[in-house]
Amino acid sequence: MEAAVLETARGGIIKRGLGYDLADVGVIVNISDDHLGLDGINTTEELAMVKSLVAEAVKPEGTAVLNADDEMTPFILKRINCRPLLFSSNIDSLLIQKWIKDGRDTVYVRDGSIYASISGNEKHIVRVDDIPITYSGKAACNIENSLAAVAALLALGMPAGKIRKGVMSFKPDLAANPGRFNIFEMGGFTVMLDYGHNKASYSAVTDMLKHFDAPAYTGVIGMPGDRKDESIIEVGRLCGRFFSKLYIKEDSDLRGRDAGEVADLLYSAAIEAGMDKDRISVIYQEDLALKKAIMDAAPGEMIVIFYEELDPVVKIIEKYRKSRGLAGSKIRKPGKSGMRKSATG
Repeated sequence: MEAAVLETARGGIIKRGLGYDLADVGVIVNISDDHLGLDGINTTEELAMVKSLVAEAVKPEGTAVLNADDEMTPFILKRINCRPLLFSSNIDSLLIQKWIKDGRDTVYVRDGSIYASISGNEKHIVRVDDIPITYSGKAACNIENSLAAVAALLALGMPAGKIRKGVMSFKPDLAANPGRFNIFEMGGFTVMLDYGHNKASYSAVTDMLKHFDAPAYTGVIGMPGDRKDESIIEVGRLCGRFFSKLYIKEDSDLRGRDAGEVADLLYSAAIEAGMDKDRISVIYQEDLALKKAIMDAAPGEMIVIFYEELDPVVKIIEKYRKSRGLAGSKIRKPGKSGMRKSATG
């Protein structure tokens, strides 16, 4: 064993602890209001206190990698007893500027590239456009994720050349990153799979989709039942404003909700946001909702399914592609053939 990379979930920390003693590097990408109202955690500050354990449980000679763009990072900085390393996608961030001026360790984006300033020495790591999961810089959330990964690897002493090779070879396909921003050519239209299940992830996906400038976007949407009503409603409103059509489904695991309860919240919120009723279909089973969306797809349309179970939806896509004589899983890139080029791209 050379290394262990562990994701430590909020629920796991609360119920069972970290599952390890101390780490060499602890990474906290962000603190969002997802999961509030669960397990006695009702405020962002309380959630930050739980998640800060990842940065607190680092060896004294280790490193806590933190997001300078997250408003809870100053709170977490006060709780750690190791070397902090901040990353930011915004070089003009007041916090990151202060740290650069003070000669403290940082990783940031400037002029379309990721740079690291370690012990006062700046080094170029990689161009953002050369990182496949950023879709030529269009997927802002994956720029942030890449910064966190680069910072963590630098904290482990990895050479810049190896880091560059790693982030350039990691692709948003089923082989490397299944279920995250996977885009499939369907012969005249496209389907994207993503495991978005909160407002932040829905926002990240829709922000990215704007760069594709498809003639129509269709959402196959759902939310976990253990989220607060307001969180579900916010997602419904967002989808009602962005998508051309909606297919509302529910998870097979209702997580304490009555059947139809989450779907009703999403439906009402989408209507409230201005979507016509005749552009919304409620199909509770995820696989049936995706099949219907595919069969109804118009030329150039882009369907996005925020899935619960990956394998069944992949099988549906592969079966359709096979019936059309399409092989493999091609990744659609912004501004390429079959879609009108984005005015901002």
